[in-house]
Amino acid sequence: MAMYIEVDEKGILKIVGKLTSDNALKVQNHLNELLFTRNHLVLDITEVDYIDIPGIYMLFQFKNKAQQISKEVNILLNKTSCLNDIINRSGLKTILD
Repeated sequence: MAMYIEVDEKGILKIVGKLTSDNALKVQNHLNELLFTRNHLVLDITEVDYIDIPGIYMLFQFKNKAQQISKEVNILLNKTSCLNDIINRSGLKTILD
């Protein structure tokens, strides 16, 4: 499945598919553009079915950058997915939540 990004009627940004080194920069650029137009951004990754280390690192960097410029970013995770399990085991849960 290819990755795509959509914004729903509530303004929640949803990433669907795979978040990997192949597309992490594209996603990060899109998120950075949105961050300048909003004070609060909700990023839904509940339908990301695969993420690699560069994808996780990009989310970490993005969340850090947002905090540095006094913006709020909430990342929604699928509580039952293996992605959530990987994030929990890596210790990144507290950083991404």
